[in-house]
Amino acid sequence: MDRSERYYKKKINLAELTDEELMEFIDSVEVEDETFSSDNSIVDPDYVVDNIEYNNSADQVIEECMNEMDEAENTDAFIAEGMNLSMNTSSIEQPAANSTLILDESVGLQKPSTSSAAITNIPLKSVKRPRSPLPTVEESGPSVQPTSGGFTGEALTAISSKELSKAIWRKRALRLHVNEVAFRGDSSLPSTVKELQTPMAFFNFFFTSEILEMIAKETNRRALEENINSTFKTTSAEIRHYIGIMIYMSVYHYPNIDSYWGQNSFKPIQNCMPIKRFIAIKKYLSFQEESQRIKKGQPGYDPLFRIRALANKLNDRFDSVPKSARLCVDEMMCSTKTKHHLRQYMPNKPHKWGVKLFVLCDTNGFAYRFEIYNGAGDNVILPNTPDLGATSNIVIRLSQTIPDFVHHILYFDNFYTSLPLLVYLRARGIYSLGTVRANRIPGCKLPTDGEVRKESRGFSTEYMTSVQGIDLNTVLWKDNKCVRLASTYVDIEPFLRANPDLQTAKVSRYDRKQKHFIEINCPQIIREYNAHMGGVDLMDSLMGRYHIQAKSRNIMMRLFYHFVDMAATNAYILYKRVRAEKANDSSNVSQEEQQYNLPQFREEIAAGLVSFKEKRPVGRQSSVQGIDRSVSQQPSPSIIGRRAVHQVDDVRFDGQDHFPIWMDRKGKKRCKYCKKSDTQVTCSKCDLHLCCTADKNYFWDYHHKN
Repeated sequence: MDRSERYYKKKINLAELTDEELMEFIDSVEVEDETFSSDNSIVDPDYVVDNIEYNNSADQVIEECMNEMDEAENTDAFIAEGMNLSMNTSSIEQPAANSTLILDESVGLQKPSTSSAAITNIPLKSVKRPRSPLPTVEESGPSVQPTSGGFTGEALTAISSKELSKAIWRKRALRLHVNEVAFRGDSSLPSTVKELQTPMAFFNFFFTSEILEMIAKETNRRALEENINSTFKTTSAEIRHYIGIMIYMSVYHYPNIDSYWGQNSFKPIQNCMPIKRFIAIKKYLSFQEESQRIKKGQPGYDPLFRIRALANKLNDRFDSVPKSARLCVDEMMCSTKTKHHLRQYMPNKPHKWGVKLFVLCDTNGFAYRFEIYNGAGDNVILPNTPDLGATSNIVIRLSQTIPDFVHHILYFDNFYTSLPLLVYLRARGIYSLGTVRANRIPGCKLPTDGEVRKESRGFSTEYMTSVQGIDLNTVLWKDNKCVRLASTYVDIEPFLRANPDLQTAKVSRYDRKQKHFIEINCPQIIREYNAHMGGVDLMDSLMGRYHIQAKSRNIMMRLFYHFVDMAATNAYILYKRVRAEKANDSSNVSQEEQQYNLPQFREEIAAGLVSFKEKRPVGRQSSVQGIDRSVSQQPSPSIIGRRAVHQVDDVRFDGQDHFPIWMDRKGKKRCKYCKKSDTQVTCSKCDLHLCCTADKNYFWDYHHKN
């Protein structure tokens, strides 16, 4: 039997091995070839591969180990040092002299081989390249003013597909200078938005007091409609508490709703309201007066009447934020399996069952407008707009609030793209780009999939035409499959610039035959589409991580929870946008300002909502209920020795019900503001010890920002 075969499934004393036996054991180990077999050919073309050098063979590694072992004083020291270096854990104790090592074939140890194990070149997985900045005006370039692109039609309402049947396609390029595409509008945030600081303030910017008062009013109305003798009555403050509880439930998941008030209850929810009150609000929650609803079959019937008022108000609040330069339109799903005629099935979506929404977003995922799909008959044609078909009309309706003639660029997929839609948007001074189906291009000269089958990957061709004075460009690019796109501002080549070094367009793809990555040509139109089209999917992914999962047979309740998630996600994206603008202005940078991730941001919103109290009218305030200020109190044993928990800023600085309570001397603790002196004073609302004397009035300082 070979000596190396005795090592399998055998305990070996490290101290007893000689140098020759150790080297024989090292030679018996075969290095596995770690090659990648995955195909990354369908990933985003904005990828590059880092150049990393590798060792050619395992012999070099073994030779280096032998040299280091010769320099070491003994074998035990060499083994101990190698363990610490490879694991990078100097704090781990070194093995004792009688320590043993168990070797087993099941863990991947192979028997010795006569051939040397060479490490082949490892093809790397591609790394995402950072997005290039938006085009900016070059002073050395031509002076360009936003126009309608030479539109010669009589009016926007006269745009139709009849003119396209006369279009002549030529193999030409649509080369625009970067000054013709650069954004000319102002997307800076107003002062009212920049002054927002806390997560709850950002959320309240969308879910305003007007919306909450409307919900409280309609909820009370519904309770009386069901039972005229009902004593149920709620307020906008309780609606805030209810929404805060639902957001808490989206971050901290329990088996069911009753568990939040059960034996292992969630204290912020339990202290906010009893479970019976929560169920009562959920039962009567309403958003529109049912008596005003038009009956089905009559003109003006709206299947979304019960949620329409709330949707319109939220659309107005979302749309009050200045729009970014690049926008996109795509669909989103409000997941539910409730039986309703609005429920759709989309197998390619993460949530396959639910209500479909069409959303206008920017590249960061902020939703400016949304529209709920009502069914096949939901083809509303707005005044002074053409009828370009059901799908193109969706883009027309969502783009009505986009400013004209400031070079906004709108992206969409082949579900919406039509050439008349591109003409309409360009006539308004809005550039557009989208994937397109071949049957939607009249007289299309782009080759079919069969004609380009023998072409190599990276092949592209383009054709251009003019419709009512507006230039349209169509491009076909062969990657893993053939992709067709239509645009009014970009083609295969990059924009004309003063610096020719920037005009490069290459992407890496994995070649199965050659077993490594190769570079292929990537048209500029593909790079533009991939960089700016995923805004709706980005917002959908942010909402999917932490969303309200409460089940309901009422589909309008599911839409309401979806709107709450949209408002919270929009608040988070707007919060990051405000921080980015403040970072550019060094005078507004605050080093002590806390940075929130998404779950922390939602938790801060929930904490502010469940602790919200309506402001009292001006005048003498009544004493705090349940607090006897004439008698000193002893702190309860449950809070002795616990770590201090500070309230969120919306509660800490609200100026309501913060009263000092004097404990006896046994209740003295360290002040949570100065952290130096012991004090007997606690805040009745914050439940924190704070100094409150003539010399050190930290109670006042703690509850006031300035």
